[in-house]
Amino acid sequence: MSTWKLSIKTGNHRSDEAFDLCKEKSIVAIGWSDYYRERRYENIDKLFAELRLRGDNIPPAVNCLAKRVRKDDFIWIHQRGEYHLCKVRDEQVLLGSEITPDFLHMDVGHARNVEWVTVPVFLVPGKVLRGTISPRTIQQIGSEPDVRLEKYFGVIHGKLLKNKDWKPDLDDSHVTAEIRSPSQEELLSMMSPQDLEDIVAAYLQREQGWTLLHSTWFKSRPEFEFTMVKPGPKYGFVQIKSGDISLSPEEYSVYLDGKDQVILFSTSRECPYPGVPVSGVTTLDAVEVIDWIGQNTWVLSPWIKAQLLVRSGKDL
Repeated sequence: MSTWKLSIKTGNHRSDEAFDLCKEKSIVAIGWSDYYRERRYENIDKLFAELRLRGDNIPPAVNCLAKRVRKDDFIWIHQRGEYHLCKVRDEQVLLGSEITPDFLHMDVGHARNVEWVTVPVFLVPGKVLRGTISPRTIQQIGSEPDVRLEKYFGVIHGKLLKNKDWKPDLDDSHVTAEIRSPSQEELLSMMSPQDLEDIVAAYLQREQGWTLLHSTWFKSRPEFEFTMVKPGPKYGFVQIKSGDISLSPEEYSVYLDGKDQVILFSTSRECPYPGVPVSGVTTLDAVEVIDWIGQNTWVLSPWIKAQLLVRSGKDL
């Protein structure tokens, strides 16, 4: 089982009509409809065989939708400001007029049968938010299947398929009971870089008296994730790295100026902050922050709370 992003963008500026058609017919479709302008093919293998015989390249997007996407895979679509989650129903590939008699005008040449649901944005993981930005027509989200995420997708897809207005019960008392279950490494792996930024910002505001300057979150200083401020004023420049990336305090000493401060957060387990300590550079202990999350589960994004509950087998 794999997860994909797909954009329903056809080649003749009728993408809106193609999008509506896909939702109406419970399919996902892409273009390359000209292959079927003058003839029909029994199946996709017949088309691919002819293209190879002619020495023509098989479009990667067509090959991906037809051959790499499999039954029960999940496909995310972000269009018109909404996120849609589709589950592939079978292995059938629809071609040309099998999709609609108007396939040439809409430029929908290849399609798969799916079940559509619309997902509230607060339940969409950061990994999907990042993955759907890609300009490619279709590509896999993540380099390999993610069993935890796909279990979560299956639950929310099933709930929303039965009731499009469904909202999960994310009682923080239940979340608090479950947050100690995964290891620190597993809990961190659930979080996107954006989730970590939210958590560190909340921790610094709640525990150390900083106030976030929200406008700086848009990379006014690309060396840092965002800037915080205390009365004085005193500014704190925050850098956050996930995975095994270390942050050396000495490398950030060049950014110190008077009352300014640099705040570093790394999730590296081996050596998060190599080198010697530097006055004015604060390093945050990932274990301490994770322990704080356990007492303050309100800070977690709804989708992480939902995933924790799904992981434990609790009903949403």
